[in-house]
Amino acid sequence: MQCLATGGLDCTVRIFDFVQLRRQHVLSGHKKAVTCLEYCPKNQLLLSAGFDNYINIWDPSAGILSHTLFGHECSITGMCAVPQTDFEFMTIDFEGIVKLWDVRRLTIVQSFTATDRQAEQVGELEPLEARTICPLSRDRVIIGGRRLVVFDRGASDPRLTADYPISGIAFNHSRIEIVTPVKNDLYLWCACTGQLLAIHDNITDGNITAITLGLGERRIFVGADDGSIK
Repeated sequence: MQCLATGGLDCTVRIFDFVQLRRQHVLSGHKKAVTCLEYCPKNQLLLSAGFDNYINIWDPSAGILSHTLFGHECSITGMCAVPQTDFEFMTIDFEGIVKLWDVRRLTIVQSFTATDRQAEQVGELEPLEARTICPLSRDRVIIGGRRLVVFDRGASDPRLTADYPISGIAFNHSRIEIVTPVKNDLYLWCACTGQLLAIHDNITDGNITAITLGLGERRIFVGADDGSIK
């Protein structure tokens, strides 16, 4: 197709023919302004979204509405196709809710929050107020608003994440190293590079709840929830 699609505050999507230099279709299916458009070449589908909380899927050649996708609870502020895929695209709404869609099955594949709303409310984080979403690769996306947030779709590295709360932290000034307890293990990190240096397993029988370094920072003292100190 040699066409240009535009969305506007008049709640319509307009398709212009580059060859004949004229407007080809006016698509009416939104009740509020249209601010996001995305084209899926594989299926020749045009997706539109905006101040409504839904996405319309159009056949741009025929100028007809094919499907409507629901899932957001407020205005959609950004939409993008996922690189190296023919059927996936992502949307984000004003509340920072991100959704990954599959246009083949017309379903939501994944949904997550781009920001910590509670931290924003108490002033610990600058409000995101998401306005746009842009793919950096198939598995990485950046979200922009009052700040930028980057997300990776790939599984987290289990060596760099914790399945249990981290109850304490100690910094060794002489070695420039950080010690963190995870359950009953101790993780040793390089403070300069963030590299995981070592894991000391099963230091205590109970979960470690307190940690401190001794004088000279050559010893580590830990306390556990079973009352033991080592």
